[in-house]
Amino acid sequence: MKAAVLNNFKSDLEIKEIDIPKITDDEVLIKVTYAAVNPLDNLIKDGALNIITPYKLPLILGNELAGVITSIGKNVKEFKVGDRVYAMCEKAFAEYVAINHKYIAKVPEYLKDDEAACVPLASLTFLQAIKLMNAKNENSIFISGASGSFGNLALPLAKEFKIYASGNANFKQKALELGVCEYFTKSDDYTKIKVDFVIDCIGGNETFKQFKILNKGGKLVSLKGMPDMKFAKSLKLSKLKQILFYFAGLKLNNAAKKVGCEYHFMFVNKNGEELKQISYMLDNIKYRPSVGEIFSLNDINQALKSVKNNNKIGKVLINFNN
Repeated sequence: MKAAVLNNFKSDLEIKEIDIPKITDDEVLIKVTYAAVNPLDNLIKDGALNIITPYKLPLILGNELAGVITSIGKNVKEFKVGDRVYAMCEKAFAEYVAINHKYIAKVPEYLKDDEAACVPLASLTFLQAIKLMNAKNENSIFISGASGSFGNLALPLAKEFKIYASGNANFKQKALELGVCEYFTKSDDYTKIKVDFVIDCIGGNETFKQFKILNKGGKLVSLKGMPDMKFAKSLKLSKLKQILFYFAGLKLNNAAKKVGCEYHFMFVNKNGEELKQISYMLDNIKYRPSVGEIFSLNDINQALKSVKNNNKIGKVLINFNN
């Protein structure tokens, strides 16, 4: 089979012919139809996440996919050959992927495979952020940078909350149609609003700015800020890394304390049970994610560059049906 392999950090991926993986008793083999390309892939490719998760090379890149099960391990009871499934997983940029059945879920029947490949990473991130914040119905949430792939899934899944958002002007109409209370473009000032929670998808100085809009006792969950000691402890990282992350996140934690709030850095985890919950939610609202540019596996490096530079709406995908 063909796979996109990273041999050296900060270098282009190489398309290689490798053996189809063999599955264990708890795994399924998936024939990939579409894999999504994410900013996360570029971060791994550039070595930016090695302090959190040291990646060993060579490495098949890719973190979410949709496809069809072609074989199952003897301990797998919930799925069968022929099931359409999707998952957040490693090694998604390959024609076949072996994955533990506890990380996959069946694709809602109304979704096409290209649409399904847009779902796992962003939707799991949203669900886990909501759980981390302990957000309840009618709480108000501000999502910064909501015009990206995260917002494209988070906004339709957030119907029970009062959502405010910021992002590119070309996403404003769609955001309002999805039920956002107020949408802010670059030229707008969002600091006049007050919310219970913030999901920060921008990072940098913008994270500090967003503390101003939190009600006392609120929480800011950042997907792009600096990791801190709480995060290091949650991953059971070494004492040295816990100390390093304590200082890395010190300014943000101090800024949160000044306004009587909490700061949390979050890194999404694969979770099949949560993905099943998302499938149920999507089935109820029948939302179709926006598909953006579609590339072949041979053009994977062009796809990664497109994600890095892209301001368009829609997820960048790799099509394995060619």
